[in-house]
Amino acid sequence: MTNQTYILVVGSTLINQPPSITSVPIFLASVGDPYTYQVEATDPDVGDILTYDLLQGPTGMGINTQSGLVEWNTPVAGSYAVVVSATDLGGFGASQGYTLTVWINQAPVIRSTPNTEAIPGSVYLYDLQATDPNGDALTYALDPDSLAIGLTIDERGRIRWEPSLSDVGSYPVTVTVTDASGVSQDQAFNLNVAADMTDPVVDLDFVGELLLIGGQLSLPLGGSVGLAIAATDNQGISNLELRVDGEIVPLDVNNTSPYTPESTGLKTISLTATDTSGNTTTISRTLSVFDPTDADAPQIILDPLPEQITAPINVTGTVTDANLVSYVIEVQAFGSDEPYREVFRGTDPVVDGVIGQLDPSVLPNDSYRVRVRATDATGKESRLEDQTSISGELKLGNFQLSFVDLEIPVSGIPITLVRTYDSLNANTTDELGYGWRLEFKDADVRVNLPRDPVFEELGYRSVGFRPETKVFVTLPGGTRETFFFDPTIIIWSLFLPGSQGESFLSSLPT
Repeated sequence: MTNQTYILVVGSTLINQPPSITSVPIFLASVGDPYTYQVEATDPDVGDILTYDLLQGPTGMGINTQSGLVEWNTPVAGSYAVVVSATDLGGFGASQGYTLTVWINQAPVIRSTPNTEAIPGSVYLYDLQATDPNGDALTYALDPDSLAIGLTIDERGRIRWEPSLSDVGSYPVTVTVTDASGVSQDQAFNLNVAADMTDPVVDLDFVGELLLIGGQLSLPLGGSVGLAIAATDNQGISNLELRVDGEIVPLDVNNTSPYTPESTGLKTISLTATDTSGNTTTISRTLSVFDPTDADAPQIILDPLPEQITAPINVTGTVTDANLVSYVIEVQAFGSDEPYREVFRGTDPVVDGVIGQLDPSVLPNDSYRVRVRATDATGKESRLEDQTSISGELKLGNFQLSFVDLEIPVSGIPITLVRTYDSLNANTTDELGYGWRLEFKDADVRVNLPRDPVFEELGYRSVGFRPETKVFVTLPGGTRETFFFDPTIIIWSLFLPGSQGESFLSSLPT
């Protein structure tokens, strides 16, 4: 066992302890903005007074020895070592060193383009995008007038507004972006509130097996078809309405509806879409519903046409069928190889009434076959034709244009090649295209004789010219002229084709 003996002396004076700096330095400063840093320190010895000193720093920086406030009123860009100290009355002290970076503070940069159009009833959206070159946090603000009409902006720069119809007009808007140093950047624009004028885009389709008869989609009575619709709009669809012959048809969640017709006839199916601004679009489709047991073709009765037409007339008669799809009035010039030209189309049955119109102002003067052709939903077709002559100079909107392409004198007689366009022939084509013709071969002689089946079969004329038979000729310059056959009657004593008893007229083959 070992013992140690010592003497403990207790003095009357306290042992001094050093202070400590507790504040965190401000490491960044901006050119043009005064720099300050409040140094804070504590001393364990109660009542000890501290003195602050700037041991190292850039030129122009100073410290208040009593309060510890570091100040630099005109910072210069660069990086600087700074050392501050706090010393008590006993000479004990503490120091704090840090690197101060002084940079040139730059304003925030707004990188987004504003949305300048707003629509009443729809939410206006503009997400402002901005960055700060110095990495500062940013704050966003709107001008007071914009706030007053209802615009809002959040801490991320997202602007929102839902204008009403009473807000239609133009509004100046200014949004301000500010960095942590108070440097800001503005973006100003005019916000136009205009009523939405864009109509919805809609589509209506049939889903199922249908027949195409006479160009018309058809369904036998007792069959079913699905009605599928689609609608889009730049602002959104608020209402969809499907009707069949005026009656509203309910839609399921997939915007479809099964349809089983209960009667025959041409059904009109319409779809109306309304957007959030009240704009509407309506489209219609027709569906022919027919009785598959119907064995009768359409009935056509055509009242006789005038021999000569110089002004628009009504074509009258009867077109009926239990499953009528459509009928057309067509014309074809006598002796022409051109197909029949449609001049009128109808879908409703007519009994002893006006079937359609025949307008001579849109047809060249000539002799025409006029045919009424009707089609029912079972595909059966009936035709009935008459003939007439179109004449007169009432050709509304007729346009003609001629070019002399070649002119060669031969023995004093000019041989001229003329190219002519006539709007009345815009539906027919020749070597030069629709509506054009070469006048050197433009006589186009035609007569209004009916078909001659004997001549077509055997080559012998059995249909001769009669008094008042018309001959149509195109004169130089494009004018269509009509001549009437005025024969001299000769008595023959032998039989010839085309004879009409003892006295008859005969025309030679052409």
